[in-house]
Amino acid sequence: MFATTLAAAILSITTPAAAPAPAPAAPAAGQSDAAAQPAKGRYNPRVCVVDYPTGTRIPTKTCKPLEVWRHTDGIDPLPGK
Repeated sequence: MFATTLAAAILSITTPAAAPAPAPAAPAAGQSDAAAQPAKGRYNPRVCVVDYPTGTRIPTKTCKPLEVWRHTDGIDPLPGK
């Protein structure tokens, strides 16, 4: 028991630090990431939709920015606005 604890302590001290995460890749030419990240200063509230799937009483809650609901998914969660 003591040997295992001692070995774990030594390994935790001597293990090298994790490498920093690589920078995200730029989108390919012709592809726009505008729907996922709206322009700064624009009003884009987070909208949550609660769905009750058939066969269960446990609801699923999905939250996304309003732009993503309307442009990417093609759903208007706020009809009449």
